[in-house]
Amino acid sequence: MTTPQAVRFLNEARALSLLYRQGAMSRADLARGLSMTRSTASSLIGQLLADGFVVERPDAARSDVRAGRPGIAIAIRPEGAFFIGAEIGVGYVAVVALDLAAEVVTRRRASFELSGNRPEEVVRLACGLVRQVVADLPDPSRIRGLCVTVPGLHDHEGVLLTGPFLGWRNVPIADLVRAELGLDLPVSSENDANALAIAEIYAAGSEGPNDLLCLFLDFGIGAGIVAGGRLFRGHHGFAGEVGHMVVADAGITHRLDPPGRWENLIGAEAVLQVWQGKGGAGDTIRGLVQALQAAEPAAWEAGRHFAYWLGRGLASVANIIDPGHVVLGGSVARLYPFVADEVQDALRRHVFEDYQVPTLALAHHAEDGPAIGAACLLHQEMLSIDMVGRHRERWRLP
Repeated sequence: MTTPQAVRFLNEARALSLLYRQGAMSRADLARGLSMTRSTASSLIGQLLADGFVVERPDAARSDVRAGRPGIAIAIRPEGAFFIGAEIGVGYVAVVALDLAAEVVTRRRASFELSGNRPEEVVRLACGLVRQVVADLPDPSRIRGLCVTVPGLHDHEGVLLTGPFLGWRNVPIADLVRAELGLDLPVSSENDANALAIAEIYAAGSEGPNDLLCLFLDFGIGAGIVAGGRLFRGHHGFAGEVGHMVVADAGITHRLDPPGRWENLIGAEAVLQVWQGKGGAGDTIRGLVQALQAAEPAAWEAGRHFAYWLGRGLASVANIIDPGHVVLGGSVARLYPFVADEVQDALRRHVFEDYQVPTLALAHHAEDGPAIGAACLLHQEMLSIDMVGRHRERWRLP
């Protein structure tokens, strides 16, 4: 890539990012926002119009109208690009498509049996949903990529190194998806908690926090750590595996050694086992939620167990990374509203003295959060000046 090309791609990413964050703008406002001359901005806008990434909006209200004839506003063209996110969860698959305005355009969901599942079969199911989503889009040629989330550790090449709750090891997720789809699309893989964290940053908007800890509470426990609007991945890309943090001598379940790991205490299996041990008759988190609503004593015993160990474990994480805001997502997070006070109490009692306790809230997305976040990651990459040098060519239209 030549220097003039790199500069142009950089400016296009900056312009799209500004329009996405602030909405429709006049050419003059866009030039000021990008700190460039009107002639340079006009040339840039012309290229974005030609590529179909932006559109002129004569009807858009603007704050810069002064004397004389008002200019025509420029806005993101939602149909200018599409981003597909797929979530392979524990027993289900969800696929969504976002447009350039980061709005969900379409989604699909299906379930599969955990017993005897094979990666190739689950990937085939996921790719079938991807094809349905692609068929829903007005212009599939504008799809910019597909990101697939799976709970577990991923390397930089799209290989799932370990996914304990699916029973998968060293599965080349990205390669399997490419081969099954047979489409000319960039394909990547991502941890589900990381993706959910980015979905939360997007959902909160410009007025929301730019730094947060997102706990994904499902069969396993993972965390996405966002600093300055970007994922903190750690040296090997494995940051956020808080479910493996040892917080007790023994757990409720014993899926992984040592048994006192956090997810052995508050993962879905552990919480349901506590409920059943106290006399509860259900075997799903949805059933436990209904039992809590009905004030069943056994359900409240399970809820108090969950609250204590969530607060205690979260205190250890908070002491280390000092999050100002914590978001709880995943199926088990639905228990939090019933025991919020107990969680806060356990958290306060286990952080160090005079510590500023972070705020806690449920995730915006009750379902499909990792799939939405996976698509958001691709959207963020397209609008990121940090990625221009390495990735901008792949966003060019054919």
